[in-house]
Amino acid sequence: MRFQRLFLFGVMLVLQGCPAGHFDRTAEFKAKVREGQPVIQALEAFHRDTGKYPKTLAELAPKYLPNLSNGPTDSEHYFGGWRFYTVTNYNEDNSVTYDLSFFMGKGWVAYRPTNWIANDDGHERVLSVGP
Repeated sequence: MRFQRLFLFGVMLVLQGCPAGHFDRTAEFKAKVREGQPVIQALEAFHRDTGKYPKTLAELAPKYLPNLSNGPTDSEHYFGGWRFYTVTNYNEDNSVTYDLSFFMGKGWVAYRPTNWIANDDGHERVLSVGP
């Protein structure tokens, strides 16, 4: 009985040493980033062609994202779990950019040009996205 208590105490100490007390979800976040890359490419192509970002993802269909043809209406900011909205930087130069995010339980992954950000249960970090 005493050994079992010592063993459980040891396990608790090890778990306390883990970052934020949970498992690393980097692979899960990076998989979602790969899924979101075509949307980012479409947003940037739209911007190159028009000089602005779309107000909704529906503006990307069908020219920039053909697979959005059955996608959101102009009033919706969600598609396939992705949330999109434009952001105006009023404090500096009134430039407009965007935020694309996907909620994953107790966290999310988001693209805020020019970085992918992972938030795992309140702990944010920039993701290194490479091969």
